[in-house]
Amino acid sequence: MNENRTATDYREKTPNGTFTLKEVKGWMLWAVGLFLLASIFGTLMRLYYLVEIPLLEYVHILHAHSHVAQLGWGFLLVTLALIFLGLSSTPHKRHYKAVLVLNVVACFGMAAAFLIQSYGPVSIAFSMFHLFIAYYFAYWFWKDIQRVKSSVARVFYKGSVIWLVLSTLGLWVLPIVLQTAGKTSIFYYTSIQWFLHLQFNGWFTYAVLGLLVSFLSKRGVELHIPNSVWACLHLSVLLTYALSVSWGNPHPLLFYLNGLGVILQLFAIGYILLKLKIGRKYFQQGSVLAVSLIGLGVFSLILKILMQSALVLPDVAQISHTIRNFVIGFIHLTMLGSISLTTVGLLIREGALPEGVLAHIGWFGVIIAFLSTELLLFIQGLWVWLTWGYFSIYYELLFSVTAIFPLSIFLVFLGFVTKKPYYITKSKFNV
Repeated sequence: MNENRTATDYREKTPNGTFTLKEVKGWMLWAVGLFLLASIFGTLMRLYYLVEIPLLEYVHILHAHSHVAQLGWGFLLVTLALIFLGLSSTPHKRHYKAVLVLNVVACFGMAAAFLIQSYGPVSIAFSMFHLFIAYYFAYWFWKDIQRVKSSVARVFYKGSVIWLVLSTLGLWVLPIVLQTAGKTSIFYYTSIQWFLHLQFNGWFTYAVLGLLVSFLSKRGVELHIPNSVWACLHLSVLLTYALSVSWGNPHPLLFYLNGLGVILQLFAIGYILLKLKIGRKYFQQGSVLAVSLIGLGVFSLILKILMQSALVLPDVAQISHTIRNFVIGFIHLTMLGSISLTTVGLLIREGALPEGVLAHIGWFGVIIAFLSTELLLFIQGLWVWLTWGYFSIYYELLFSVTAIFPLSIFLVFLGFVTKKPYYITKSKFNV
C-alpha cells in the first residue's frame, strides 16, 4: 500500500462501492461534532459541583451526556471504522449514508429532549429511533461481511453485530417492567444494565478487537484462535453480567458466576492480545500520534481486563459498584480509552483522519484530559475506600482537567474544516 497518495489521487482511483475522502471526512466530522457536544455536557456536570447552573438539572445533563457519547460518538466512530477499514468495498453505500444521517438526527433529538425532560415521551422516542437505526446498520453490515473471506476478523465482526442486537433486548423489556414492577425495581435496573453491559463488553469490544486483527491481516499477519478461546470469550460476556445483577441482589451465587466469567475473560482476551503481540512492530509504525493513540487504547483494554479480573473476589466486586468514582472511571476507561482511542488511532494510521497541526494538538489534548481525569477519579475512589473522605479542591481539579476535553476536541473539529490538504489511503483489509 502506498501511503503517500494524495487526497486527489484517492478520489480519482477510488473504486465504485468504496467510500471517498469526502464521505469519510463528512461522516467523521459529524462523529467528532457529537463527541464535542458530549464533552460539553460532561464539563457542565463537573461545573455543577462548583456553581449553580440555572435552568438545567444535573440528571438531565447526565442523561444527555451518556446518550450522545455512547449512541452518537461511539456508534458513529465504530460503524465508520467497520465500514471503511473492515470492508474492501460495499454495494450498500446509500444504506450506510442513511445510517449516518438518521443517527445524527436521533442524537440531536436525544440531546435536546433529555436536557428538557430527562426520560420522557420525546427522549424515549428518539432513543427507540436509534435502536431501529442500529438494526438497519446491523442488517446491511451482516450482509456485507458474508461476502468477504473467512477469517478471525470476520468472526469478531459477526460477534459484534450479534451482541449489538442482543443488547437492545434489555431496552425492549423496559415497558413491561415499568408496568409490572415499576421504575424502582431491580428488574428495571438490570434491564438497563443488560443493554450497557453487552454494548461495552460485546458490541464495542468485539468490533475493536476485530479492527486490530484486520490491521495485522492487511500486513500479512494471520492469526488463529482455537474454538475453546472463542467459547470462553463468548461465555465470559454473559457470565460477567452477573455482577450487574448483584448490585441489586448480592446473592453469593452471582459473585461466583461473575468470578468464573472474569477468569474466562482473562484467559480469552489474554490469549488474543498475546497473539496480537506478534505484529507489534506494525502497530509501532506510523506517526507518533497514531502510535500513541493505539498504544494507550490497547493499554486501556488491558487495564480494563485486569480490573475486571480483580472482581473475582466478592469483597472487591462489592466495592466496585458502591464507590461512584470507580464506576465513572471504569466506564471512561472503556469508552474513551479502549474503544475511542484505539479506533481513532487505527483510522489515523490508515489515513482516514487528518493529521495536521490542529488535529495533533487536539488529540494529544484528549489524551492528557483522559489520563488526568482517570487519575483523579481512581485516586479519589481509593480515598473514599480508605474512609479518608474527599481531598482538597478535588472538584476544582476535576472540572479543570475535564474542561480540556471540549477545548481539545474543538481543535480536532477545526482540523477537519481547515483547507490544508492531508493524505488518505484506501484500506485493503482482506477479511
